[in-house]
Amino acid sequence: MAAPIAVVAKKALEVLASSKKGRKFLGYVVGITLFLILLPVIVLYGLFGGISGTGDSVLQADQIMAALPSDQQKQFSSIDDACQRIAEVFSEKGLPENDAKKAQEIYVGLLIGKEENNDFYDNLVWCFQSVSEEVSLYDNIVNKFFVSFTDEEKQYLDEKYGITEISRRENSNDTNTNVSESMA
Repeated sequence: MAAPIAVVAKKALEVLASSKKGRKFLGYVVGITLFLILLPVIVLYGLFGGISGTGDSVLQADQIMAALPSDQQKQFSSIDDACQRIAEVFSEKGLPENDAKKAQEIYVGLLIGKEENNDFYDNLVWCFQSVSEEVSLYDNIVNKFFVSFTDEEKQYLDEKYGITEISRRENSNDTNTNVSESMA
């Protein structure tokens, strides 16, 4: 059965290729077929081409910000300033970069507006430094800032940034206590 179909297709191509209109038709068919095959690639590149960081994106962040109303521009600017301050404070306190990123995401998701409190950054650092076997990071944040986390949010943050470790300061105090008890 395949042989007769191949013979018919070959004969049809010969007839189409023998005339100018036939060659034009074949060109359209081949072009449209290639376009349809490549369409998913074209769409994906168009949607995600700007993520590559090459700066080839049609909509640049500056253009988007310039198009926003001034009150929204100020709000985004203050959020960006707070995220930069979180990174600075966490770095000064010697906390890992992943903790700073986790703190920034928690801030953007739950704590916007609370940074106006004078001791916001110190309290946020305290939440990370005061993790123990009995009290998790999320318990500290809930108690300090009166927000709540879903189990999915906790799982997402832990998978993305890792589980916040028990503070070294607490571990070193336990070690010092054990050493001084053994000397006594």
